[in-house]
This record gives sequence, C-alpha cells and structure tokens, in this order.
Amino acid sequence: MLNAQEEALDGEKLRQRARAYREVLSLFLALRAPSRYLVRAPNALARQTDRYLLLLSKDRIISDQLRDLALAEHPGYTQRPQAIKKHSL
Repeated sequence: MLNAQEEALDGEKLRQRARAYREVLSLFLALRAPSRYLVRAPNALARQTDRYLLLLSKDRIISDQLRDLALAEHPGYTQRPQAIKKHSL
C-alpha cells in the first residue's frame, strides 16, 4: 500500500495510507521526548505532527491530498492506567 501510486488507490486505501503516515510520523517525532509526547501530552504530539505534515506538503515531500487526509485523521492514543495507590491497613 505504501509503495503504490496515489492515483492507483481508492478512497479507503488513501485514508489508510494517510493514517499510517500520520502514525509513523508521530512516532518519529515522539522519539525526542517519549514520556512527554506519548504519556503526558499526546495533544502536543498531535499539534507537532500537524505542523510537520504542513511543512512536508509545502516542500512537496508529500502530496496535498495525503496531507489533507492525514490532517483529518485523529488516531486515538491509549492512556496508561494510573498506578494503584497503596493503602495501609
């Protein structure tokens, strides 16, 4: 799917590609501060990913179509369960 030309993909395949692109880009960006981006501030990671998608499109690294579809994707990040507090009996 990632190697196929955009013109050869139907709408659903393009959305899948955009979602995958966004998720991988987010993971690369999260490498800078994984605890911050993946645990404490996933919204900051989403905003950073949006900025990079715009820049990648502006520099013609990705198409406008892929940019728009990726910007429309909002993958849910699972929250870590809170630590259970110990109570003395």
